[in-house]
Amino acid sequence: YGRRPKVEILWRLEVPGPWDKWPQSVGVWDKPTWTVSTDKEDPIPGLSWVARLFSGSSKLEGKGALVDRGVSRSKGIERLLIRKDEEALRKLHNFRPKDTLFTYKEDILAKEKKAYQEGNNEKLNALVEKLIVCAEDSLKQGPFSVVDKSEKPPSKDKHDYYSPSPYFWPDPEMPDGLPYIRKDGERVPGTELFDAESEKYDRTRLASFYGNTTCLGLAWYFTDREDFAEKAALNMKTWFLDPEKKMNPNLKYAQIRWGHNDNMGVNFGIIETKDFYFFLDIVRLVHRSGHLDNDDMTGIRKWFKEFQYNLENSKQGEDEYYVRNNHGLYYDAQVASISAFVDDIPVFLNHTARAFARLKGHFEFDGSLPHELARPTQLHYLMFTMQGWYTLGRIVEETKRYSMFQFKPAEKHCPECSAYLKMGSIHNIPYFNQTWSNFQEDIENMDRMLPLYFQGLQAFPEFADLKGAERYPKPHLYDSNPMFDPHSAIQPFWNLGLSENYL
Repeated sequence: YGRRPKVEILWRLEVPGPWDKWPQSVGVWDKPTWTVSTDKEDPIPGLSWVARLFSGSSKLEGKGALVDRGVSRSKGIERLLIRKDEEALRKLHNFRPKDTLFTYKEDILAKEKKAYQEGNNEKLNALVEKLIVCAEDSLKQGPFSVVDKSEKPPSKDKHDYYSPSPYFWPDPEMPDGLPYIRKDGERVPGTELFDAESEKYDRTRLASFYGNTTCLGLAWYFTDREDFAEKAALNMKTWFLDPEKKMNPNLKYAQIRWGHNDNMGVNFGIIETKDFYFFLDIVRLVHRSGHLDNDDMTGIRKWFKEFQYNLENSKQGEDEYYVRNNHGLYYDAQVASISAFVDDIPVFLNHTARAFARLKGHFEFDGSLPHELARPTQLHYLMFTMQGWYTLGRIVEETKRYSMFQFKPAEKHCPECSAYLKMGSIHNIPYFNQTWSNFQEDIENMDRMLPLYFQGLQAFPEFADLKGAERYPKPHLYDSNPMFDPHSAIQPFWNLGLSENYL
């Protein structure tokens, strides 16, 4: 159904009309030319129009609706294919995303918990003790709420998440300072995480909510201490459910620039909630403790459905999706993790499938990341982007059907190429590249490469045979630093639930 088969009939029957001037081949899927039908006997002088059935939607009728009907038809075909994919994932691969842990592997966590309880692995025991210290400290903090900020967003509603763009300042030439002007390299006080004035906004509060609640949830899992689970649940109920305290499910005022865009947030603010990717695993764990009941989970999932809708249907979200560097990548990871949590497999499949295409635009055939190399702090962004790809790759891997780690360029474009993430790992991670160097390694925390090293070994076991840069010795998994700055996008205690090879 569509234009091409109809035109082919007219060509083959030699019916005169404007299509005589149209090209007969529009792509590799078309035959080079059409021949006159052997069934044709007498000339056909012309043709009449045939009434078309109502499309089923008034929006697709009337003048100028021809293109809209074609788009709608294509979307219908896409929805059908996604529904069949969803059916296959549920029935053939037992994909249950609502309850699946995506970033802390459940089978490995269970083995680590057993080993910890038996007390035979000193390195694991030491790591879990650090986790308990973090949880003990987290008992003394929170619960956290967006209404606790000291400055109101443009809406005057403290339930709205609010953060200003870090480099936009009042214009000293204007009486009211509006519109704000950009001062490169000069951060507005309070926009750096955990600095002295950050209580005015929500970003530091959100980072504390993520980190503290994650320590509490994981510590409950390993120790069965109810006070840890109870406090984690309180944090979640406060942020998502309490009518007096909860955050509105949008980012409309994230990274606003006063006097610009009607004082609404810009797309770059969406990355501030990127860490939902690991946090939702902790929500699943705490639900199992019983301190989040089924009604609580229904409410939290309702919040995330609204949040997902706003990500997908706002100009802010659309602009972020189309960014070609790490911002677009973390948008995909965020939408994938949220859609899995709310059991929206069609959206999950849509965004993860498109992310495969994004791989092609991020990596060169030598494994380099040109969009990130162009940044002034390129090494930070190289690590940040590789972490994003490993995060999204591990999420997709849970489908048991698709693998980003095996996706490679078409042979006709690069016959010698391996998978994009394999090439990217060898090029960008010093533990897999004997000649690796970067002029900024003295100013970055190079321990951030350790999660990439161990995640790389999980994705590509053959990397164990690669020689790395000698100045970066390879430590034991459980000896590695378990927590990093929230800017790194590394989940707290990333070295738990990752690999059973160190038990």
